[in-house]
Amino acid sequence: MDGTQRSMRSDRVRWVGAGLTMPPQVRALAIAREISVRLEEARALEGLGHCLLRDGDHDDGAAHWQQALAIYERIGAPDAQRIRETLRKHGITTAPPPPSSESRQSA
Repeated sequence: MDGTQRSMRSDRVRWVGAGLTMPPQVRALAIAREISVRLEEARALEGLGHCLLRDGDHDDGAAHWQQALAIYERIGAPDAQRIRETLRKHGITTAPPPPSSESRQSA
């Protein structure tokens, strides 16, 4: 069993064991990680964060959003701003975004 299969299995146990339907983002996250597509990994993490929050797991939901934010910032995706606003809306603080290459050049 490879790492992706182990990850999907543990996520399936988490959701099914709690009597919940496993959201499709769990499989999307496993696939994105398997094929190393960072943008899709962040999108799946973001979606899982929403599912977890909806199901009352605020801490784990916030952790997934923060992981998504880190990836969005690392790859320079504009989605990072949306996640920052979502976290702020839910009262979750984040570190300021890293300076862009433009702001470093102008300093």
